[in-house]
Amino acid sequence: MRRFTLVLGIIVLSLSCVEVIDLIPRTGEDVLVVEGVFTTKIKHHEIKLSYTTNYPSNSNVVPERKPISSALVEVISNDGEVISFYESAIGTYSSVDEVGGEIGKEYHLRVVIDDKEYESVPEIITPVTRPDSLYYEYIAEEDKIAVYIETIDPANEQNFYRWSWNSNYIVITNFKSCGFTFIRGVLRLIAY
Repeated sequence: MRRFTLVLGIIVLSLSCVEVIDLIPRTGEDVLVVEGVFTTKIKHHEIKLSYTTNYPSNSNVVPERKPISSALVEVISNDGEVISFYESAIGTYSSVDEVGGEIGKEYHLRVVIDDKEYESVPEIITPVTRPDSLYYEYIAEEDKIAVYIETIDPANEQNFYRWSWNSNYIVITNFKSCGFTFIRGVLRLIAY
């Protein structure tokens, strides 16, 4: 009987701690979303345009992106150079030529959608601050590697930083043998 009471008590306590909150999604006007980065790297730069979406009433549903098609997209430098973009996919715009910004120059984005014009605030491309050190540490209890970059941020400057990297992995298995077999038109790897 004592055991039954303990189990019943745990069930009641666990159920009483749950508070269901019904979120009422707000609806509103579509707001422009601009995704993109313009750097000094010589490449086809990409800018994505879309409108905000309403939060779905079903939390298992991912909100659909509302891409914007047929827009005019340009990056303009302070000396008047215009870098044109074309629609390479629905809502995605790529620079016509492989281009890169120049350190010391100022650039801004101009977008025209259905005769409505949007312009960003001009930004100057500043020199990259070089890292002082780069090192890693293996954290055994979490079985992960932490990578650290240390640098000194120049005082009295507004700097923007973006770090990106590529990773390579080697997978080592303990299989003693493996082979391929062809079953019903499908090539399969069998390892044992």
